Amino acid sequence: MTHTLPHADLDPQRADDRDSVPMLLRPRGIAIVGASRREGSVAFRTLRNLVDSTFEGALYPVNPKEEELLGLRCYGSVREIADPVDVALIMVRAAQVESVIEDCGSIGVRVVVVFSSGFAELGEQGRQMQDRIGATARRLGIRVLGPNCQGYAFTPTDLTATFSTPASDLGVPSGIAYVGQSGALGGALVYECRGRGIGLSAWVSTGNQSDLSVTDVALTLLAEPEISVLGIYLEEMPDGHAWEAVLDAASAYGKRVVVLRSGRTDAGKQAAASHTGAMIGSDAAFVLLSRNRGAIMVDDLDEMVDVFAALLDSRATRGERVGIVTTSGGAGSILVDHLHEQGLHTAELRPETTAALGEIVPEFGSVANPVDVTAQLFTADNPAFVSVCRMVADDPGVDHLVVLLTGLNKIRATRVARELATVADTTDTTISFVYMAAPDGRADVDDILHRSGVGVFNSMRDMAVAHGKVRRSATPAPAAHEARPRVEAAVRSMAGVTGSVTEWAGRRFLAAAGIEVPDAVLIDENSVATTTTVSDSLGWGPFALKIQSPDVVHKTEIGGVRIGVHLADVPATVEQIRSTVTAAEPTAEIDGVMIQQMAEPGLELIIGIDGPRDGYPPVLTVGFGGSRAEIYADIASDLCPVTPAGALQLLRSLTAWPLLEGYRGSAPADIDAVVDALVTLSHVAIALDERLVDLEINPFIVREHGAAAVDLVLRLR
Repeated sequence: MTHTLPHADLDPQRADDRDSVPMLLRPRGIAIVGASRREGSVAFRTLRNLVDSTFEGALYPVNPKEEELLGLRCYGSVREIADPVDVALIMVRAAQVESVIEDCGSIGVRVVVVFSSGFAELGEQGRQMQDRIGATARRLGIRVLGPNCQGYAFTPTDLTATFSTPASDLGVPSGIAYVGQSGALGGALVYECRGRGIGLSAWVSTGNQSDLSVTDVALTLLAEPEISVLGIYLEEMPDGHAWEAVLDAASAYGKRVVVLRSGRTDAGKQAAASHTGAMIGSDAAFVLLSRNRGAIMVDDLDEMVDVFAALLDSRATRGERVGIVTTSGGAGSILVDHLHEQGLHTAELRPETTAALGEIVPEFGSVANPVDVTAQLFTADNPAFVSVCRMVADDPGVDHLVVLLTGLNKIRATRVARELATVADTTDTTISFVYMAAPDGRADVDDILHRSGVGVFNSMRDMAVAHGKVRRSATPAPAAHEARPRVEAAVRSMAGVTGSVTEWAGRRFLAAAGIEVPDAVLIDENSVATTTTVSDSLGWGPFALKIQSPDVVHKTEIGGVRIGVHLADVPATVEQIRSTVTAAEPTAEIDGVMIQQMAEPGLELIIGIDGPRDGYPPVLTVGFGGSRAEIYADIASDLCPVTPAGALQLLRSLTAWPLLEGYRGSAPADIDAVVDALVTLSHVAIALDERLVDLEINPFIVREHGAAAVDLVLRLR
C-alpha cells in the first residue's frame, strides 16, 4: 500500500506547470544514483534494464565506490556530471535522498524518480522525511515521482527505468498504457496483458505521490500520440478538478480511460447525516463524473485486460447490434443471454444475407442470428467458414461480429486466426473472437488477431461484459447551467446562513426557489397555538406538527413529529413535543413547533443532494422514500445540474418506476412536476456551490396533479 500526502501545500502555479513531466519520457540524460554491481539488487536490475535497452539518451551511474558499472563510467556524485541530465533515478537510503535532491538541483535535473522506501508508508517519522524532500524539491524546481515507487517504462523510446521484472518487457506496443500507485499491481497487469498478447506502450508507478500524482502522469501520457488507451489504478479518490482535467483531456484527444479503483466500499457512509448520503456512498461523485465523461470503470485486473482487448478496435463503441457465428448452437444461445444482460442485442440479418448463408451452412445448422455453422462445416471446409464470417460482418445491420469457437487445437486455431484477421482488415465491423479451448497455442492466436484489432476473450461472459462497458461509456455532453433568476434570488436570501437550517427556514427557501411546499405556521416562544389561529391560517386539519431546531436533524427518532393531529388537540400536542424533545436533547436550541397542513396522499419519493466536495460537483439522488428509504435503496443519482431528459432518465431507472406511470389501475403520478423539481433542485445546488453540505427532502410526495416537499434537511457552510 502506498501512502499519499495531501497536496495542499504545493505552490499552485508550480503544480499546474507540467512542462517538466514529459521529460520523463524523452530525457537527454539519466543519472542512476545508488547504482550497484550487486546482482539482484533494485539498483543493479534498473541499470541492467537501461543498458540492455536501445534508449538513445546518456546514462550516468552514480556511486562513489565504483569507477565503472556495466561498461559505463561511474560518477562519485551527481555534481560531477557535466552533460545535461533531465531525470535522476534515486536508489539510496531514505535519509540520503534529500541531499541527493540538493545535488540534482545544482546541475539542473528536472525530475527525480525516488525508488527509496522508508517514508510515509512507515508512519509519522517517515511522513516528516517525505515532507522535507518535497519542500527541497519545490525550492529547487524539481518534480518528484515517488518515493516508494517502482519507476517507469516507455516503449516508443525504449526507456525502461524500472527494476520491475514484468515491466522490463512490455511486449509489442499496442497503444495501451498504464499508470497507478501500485507497482506490484502494475506488474501483475503486465503479466496478464502479455498472457493475452497485449503489449503496453507505457507503464508508470507513482508510489507515495509526494508530488506527481496519477493524474499528473495521466495528462502527460494522454498527450502522447503513441497512446490511445490509458489504464489507471487508484488507491484513493483523486482531487475532483484534477480528475476532471484528465477526463477532459482524454475526450479532447479522442482517447479512452479505463479505471480500476480500490477502497470502493465505505464503512464510514453509515455515519452520514442524510439517508441519501448513506445510500450512495462517499465516492458517488467520482463514479458519476467518470461515467459521465466516458471513463470505463472495471472491477479487477482481468476485467481491465478484457476491456483493453475490446478497445484494440477503435470502432468498438460504434453500435450495439451483434452478429454471432459459432460452431455450437447451445453456446450461441448462452452468448445471446450475456449480451442482452449488458445492453447489447443480436442483429437482425438482411434477407439477402440469410439467403447467401443458406447456400453454405448445412441444413441442420442455422442461418438466423446466432449463425450456427455446425462442427461439420468448420471441420470440412475452412474457407466456407471464413466466408460465413465475412457475410455476417458485411451485413449493414451488424455493428459487431462475435466468432465463438470451441475445441480447437493449436494448428487449427492459428489457421482460423490468420483467416479471420483478413476479414478484420477489410471490414468496418468490430470483430471479437471468443476462444473456448485449452491455452496451448493461445499466444499465436492472440498476436495474430490483435495486430488486426480483433479482441480475443477467454469466455462469452468476459467478452459481453467488456463490450457492454465500452458501449455504455459513450461520452454525453455535460449539462449546461442555465440562468435561473428565481433560484439565484432564493440563494441570495440565505446569505450568511450556516449550519443545520430548520425546516421552517428551509421550506421558505425552497418555496422561493420554485418548489411546492404545504402551508404551515410556526409557533415560537412569542406565539401561542390556539385552535382559532391555526384554523384561520391552515383550515380544520388534520395537521402534522414538527419540532424546529438546528440541532435536531432526524426529528422522528426523538419524538419531534406528530402526524394526523386534529385541530382540538393541537395546543396540547405542541407542548408535548416541546417537552419530549427537551428531555431527549437537553442542550438543543428550539426555535418552535411548525404546524403543517397534512399533504395530500401520493407516492413518497426521497430527493437528496450531496454538496460539492474535494473538487467534485454536487450529486443529485432520487428514489422511493419515506421511513423505509434505506431499506428499499431504490435510488438513482447524477451530477448537478441535470437536464429534464436526464431527470426523466433517473426516474425511469428506478425499480418502482411503474408506480409513477400508474400501476394496476392507479392514476399516473405527475411525472412532469417531479422532473421540474429535480431540475430546479439541481440548479439550487449549483447556485449554492461550496456552501451546500447536503439537502434532503423525504418525503417528496407526488400526486396525480402536483408534487410537494413535505419534510426536509438542509445544511450549509
